[in-house]
Amino acid sequence: MQPINNSQYYLPQQQRPQGEMFVVSVAGEIGAMSYPVGAGNTAFAVDWNEKTFWIKTTDTNGVPQPMRKFKFEEIIPEPQQAQGGAVSRAEFEEVQSSLSKIMEMLKTNKKESGAK
Repeated sequence: MQPINNSQYYLPQQQRPQGEMFVVSVAGEIGAMSYPVGAGNTAFAVDWNEKTFWIKTTDTNGVPQPMRKFKFEEIIPEPQQAQGGAVSRAEFEEVQSSLSKIMEMLKTNKKESGAK
């Protein structure tokens, strides 16, 4: 650390190459706003307790762009619903044939029981 004057100290920041995106943990929006982002970089600042994150970007001159805030939300897949009402032509003809056979058997049974 190199002293700037008698009461303040300079803490060097990590130098990151331009165009890099990195993830940092912060404590709330104030923590995200105060996190330094180098020129041409983007920070993905996450507050795991609040389930929110911010995207903080600076242009190549180091000018900060408006910080954007997002909310983590779990995506729960919707249950698959059975497809109803549609059958193939082959299935329809198979059911129709079975029904015809059943109807014939019923007619034959009715005739035999009526004849006795």
